[in-house]
Amino acid sequence: MEQLKHFVLYVIKLTVLICIIGFFLLKEDVSYMVHTVQHGEDVHALSEQYRGTLSEEKWIAIFERENNMYFGTYVYRGQYVVVPVHDTVNLIDTIERRLVSNS
Repeated sequence: MEQLKHFVLYVIKLTVLICIIGFFLLKEDVSYMVHTVQHGEDVHALSEQYRGTLSEEKWIAIFERENNMYFGTYVYRGQYVVVPVHDTVNLIDTIERRLVSNS
């Protein structure tokens, strides 16, 4: 009985450890902002603008999840959407602003 108790505790500790490691490995390096869709914009154009180094498929999956789009990713002019902004986009934008202000 005591061995079973130790085994169960071991399995619980291992499960918690795997969950913690998984959380950090799956953490998305994105922030979010609200974007008003302009004339001529579609999901692919938004992806190019905001995805940074994320793959287009990954960005669109996050976009669909955040906007509860389960049956297609069509957007229309004037629609407010939550767009994931990959951290590299923010970094590049900050560097560009510094370069312009130093000129």
